[in-house]
Amino acid sequence: MVKCKKCGEIVNEPVDASIDNLTPCPSCGSKERHFEELELSVGSKAYTQIRGKVWNKGKSRKPLLEFKAGDELHRKTGRWSDLKRTIDRENDNYKEVITDKNSVDIIHNCKEPLSQHKGHGSAKKRKTYTTSKEAKVNKE
Repeated sequence: MVKCKKCGEIVNEPVDASIDNLTPCPSCGSKERHFEELELSVGSKAYTQIRGKVWNKGKSRKPLLEFKAGDELHRKTGRWSDLKRTIDRENDNYKEVITDKNSVDIIHNCKEPLSQHKGHGSAKKRKTYTTSKEAKVNKE
């Protein structure tokens, strides 16, 4: 609420009005203002995720089952999404569903045997770069 600083009359002006655009107080003609009941709000969001691994002690170096579920920042879109991933080595299953948190549209859906799930994540083929020395040798 904006009031005249001299007489306390309520002035019908926006709080963010510039000094040049202030209208004189209808009661006393002053352009001095007093602001009351300013409301500030700060927002925050919490994101949650759960993940786990199930091991068969002494049998394998890798866990039998891995799972991950919850909020995750999707790299391609830069938006928060809902992720559900299960890697079941015992039953040769890989399942991953990524949905957009706002629209609930499915961004990615993959269900296949784990043995066929190749070339993803750390198993992707990396680009090889040649050094300047190698490039000179190849030119000659």
